[in-house]
Amino acid sequence: MKLPSFSYLAGMAKISFGRFYATLLFAICGSYLAMLMINDNAGTNIGAVLSCSLGLSLSLAGSLFAERRGNKNLKHILSVVTVGIVWAYWFWLAPSNEFEDINRTITYFVLVIVAHLMVAVAPYVGHNDRKGFWRYNQLLFSRFILSGIFSAALFGGLALAIGASDQLFELDLNRDIFLYLWIAVAGVFSTWFFVAGIPQDFESLNEERVFPVMLKIFVQYILIPLVFIYMIILYAYGLKILFTWQLPRGMVSMLIMSYSVVGILAVLLSEPLRTDASASWVRLFSRIFFRATLPLIVLLYAATWARVGKYGITESRYFLSLLGLWLGIISLYFVFSKEQNIRIIPRSLIVIGLLSVLGPWSAFSVSEYSQRLRLAHIMKKYNLPVGGTNKGVAMSVDDAKEVHAIVAYFVEKGSIEKLQPLYSVSLSGVVKEIAPVENEPGRYSWDQRRKLEKELATMICTTKPQTDVAEDMIQTFGCNGTTEGFNISGYSRAHELHLYGNSDITELSDSISVQMKQSSEQVMLGIKKGDLQTGQVDLKPLLQRLSKAKNSDQPADSLTIFSAGATEAKVIIRSISLSDSKKTPINSLDALILFK
Repeated sequence: MKLPSFSYLAGMAKISFGRFYATLLFAICGSYLAMLMINDNAGTNIGAVLSCSLGLSLSLAGSLFAERRGNKNLKHILSVVTVGIVWAYWFWLAPSNEFEDINRTITYFVLVIVAHLMVAVAPYVGHNDRKGFWRYNQLLFSRFILSGIFSAALFGGLALAIGASDQLFELDLNRDIFLYLWIAVAGVFSTWFFVAGIPQDFESLNEERVFPVMLKIFVQYILIPLVFIYMIILYAYGLKILFTWQLPRGMVSMLIMSYSVVGILAVLLSEPLRTDASASWVRLFSRIFFRATLPLIVLLYAATWARVGKYGITESRYFLSLLGLWLGIISLYFVFSKEQNIRIIPRSLIVIGLLSVLGPWSAFSVSEYSQRLRLAHIMKKYNLPVGGTNKGVAMSVDDAKEVHAIVAYFVEKGSIEKLQPLYSVSLSGVVKEIAPVENEPGRYSWDQRRKLEKELATMICTTKPQTDVAEDMIQTFGCNGTTEGFNISGYSRAHELHLYGNSDITELSDSISVQMKQSSEQVMLGIKKGDLQTGQVDLKPLLQRLSKAKNSDQPADSLTIFSAGATEAKVIIRSISLSDSKKTPINSLDALILFK
């Protein structure tokens, strides 16, 4: 076997860039921005990187669509259009650095899947070449696996060479160089290698070819047996439900979706084997898979809508319901259609993917409407006027949990304004009072979210739902200084102090110990020498001050307390987490305690 020369590889790289210049420019730009993010230079954020990743797939689909039609001008036009779409996406829809906007995060992942599916169908829009379509996607699948293996090998080899050089020649290289290397290999090399393997002669893909042996083994002896295992488990569980007459568990929905994904993948990969006389196992699977799936879709809907009826629609239940509906339609198509064209699978997924994140029927609009309707129904149950709520009423514990859960849903999503029709007070004013710092709209700190949830829920329901200790935590305050900035003059010893609730005695040295004592009457730190208490630090005034604070970052001086008693000590609190429990108002405390 003759290995390709460097000139041949350079030529192939040049040809690939000419075919897919927009795709490779998106890969290079995204990788560069990702490198800048390592040290947060130039104010780059994850949204720009994700936008480039979306543009990469969209531009590849556009280039393949135009190339199949032999229209170079169309390829240039679609490349420019893709840049415009990506810029608009980055400006209006891209997730932020912390992925705090759930809607934008979900939208990104759905659009990425849609863009990949577009690559799978782009050359065959308007062409009814079933063999060529399967062969084309099989080559994409194989090339994707191969590019991952080559990229991992290249990165491992280069990383080892760099690490060895650093150690042998004492270069003192920045550790970030390995991150830069991985981004370059995964972002640029793997993309370039992948597109270099995309076929140019689509007509030749229609020719009869031997089914790849490794793929045949993978489908026959791994994928299809896995599907049958899922099928047996799910049908056994369905029989159990019939005998016990109990509603299905929520996790069965995910098991059915996993079964469907693996099964459909097996159907797609085994398409040419349906007519192969030596592949009876595959032919049997192709005949029964979609028929066997129909009863499981009923089970899927029973599990999903049992929770929808109780808790309303959320994004996850919306997607489960939508995918269940799609799976049912596809199954009916393959059961009754004589053509059984596999291209309907990616094409229909593209359509429902776009519909699920865009428009008034999107997952977000429908979920918000459903949750708001649930809250209005509870308010009506207790005769609370819609649009006139500013003072809550006592409710049952279950209804109180519902109210708090619904309010928390809107606060977490940054969609508090969607609740405005149910309240008489201005919710923007409530937000401004609790979260006055310069946040982007809808982005709040953890403490601010908890305060907003409590404030908005209390306006409807005065009953406090039963919660565990972690849920009782309402705010965490921290010192905005550092240990280097603390004033330790006049003190000879310093100890770390980590306390949780009414903790056991914390030994600081052989002779000194500290214990936090909390009750509804007092909150203090007791300082002991041996068995005698020689000092105490009263935390009650601090808690009263913090309850009125609007910012979780506090100056060091405001979190510094002096002891009373024979032992002189100074406590510098670095962070303190508060609870709304009167008996244990402090959940945890992290501090330095200084002694003279």
